[in-house]
Amino acid sequence: RGTVGGNVCVSDPTNHLPPLLVVLDASFTIRGSGGERVVPADEFFVGVYMTAVGEGELLTKISVPPASDTGDGFSGVTIGKHGTYVVDAAATVSGEGARIAIGCVAATPVRATEMEERLAGGDFSEDAVREAAKGLGASLDPPSDVHGSADYRRSLAETSAVRAVLQAVEWRQS
Repeated sequence: RGTVGGNVCVSDPTNHLPPLLVVLDASFTIRGSGGERVVPADEFFVGVYMTAVGEGELLTKISVPPASDTGDGFSGVTIGKHGTYVVDAAATVSGEGARIAIGCVAATPVRATEMEERLAGGDFSEDAVREAAKGLGASLDPPSDVHGSADYRRSLAETSAVRAVLQAVEWRQS
């Protein structure tokens, strides 16, 4: 058993929640002897197994702002049916554009800002999404290990980002 808070405080780069919380624009309330502070998801994950929660502090709340006219998506490749992620991607889309984050390619989730910029016009057709993802893999510097080479992870990142965005579009339209 575990909690979402405990899960994200571990800040395991292969965890599926950090990219999702980044694209959802979550915020984290941290309390310590010096008081309470709120940290945006983009700043919460600071390294492998490291977060903005300092010594003597405790994560007390995760807030996800309510959204309307949006859709959210997630895609990834695991080792085995329920195993650790090799690469994952989360996306949220609205009429204004998309927010996309890739996991397992760096110590913290990586925003796919160039892809987001290409989708800013709101054209979420499959062709437009695939075109927007071109070059995403080349912009990443993922690790190589026994589960996959850096090149394999780059390829998976593009594929996962496309799938996450298309899933988000489908949810938004339903």
